[in-house]
Amino acid sequence: MTFKVYDSVNGAEKALGFDIDGIDGPSSYIGKVTIVFGDIAGGGVDFAIALLDRDGVTGADFYDRGDAAALATMNNLLADNVAGRDFAPTHLSSDFLF
Repeated sequence: MTFKVYDSVNGAEKALGFDIDGIDGPSSYIGKVTIVFGDIAGGGVDFAIALLDRDGVTGADFYDRGDAAALATMNNLLADNVAGRDFAPTHLSSDFLF
């Protein structure tokens, strides 16, 4: 999993090339948006999730906090993303599932 934080829905829509909030023109939503990309089989983005009013994510957002090993693995994957090793913003809108 990878993620990218945008300052606004408008910025995310412009960068990704598709509508996120269903509003024609400028969004009425004001705030940061985090787009989480999931790659299930290693061939590219299989799905994306838009999280409004979120400035990033942690492993605890995706795993049961009681599973320490899974949480550590997810935090390591997300840390790789923050370091720029895992996110490539070259996705087609047809690749996403919202």
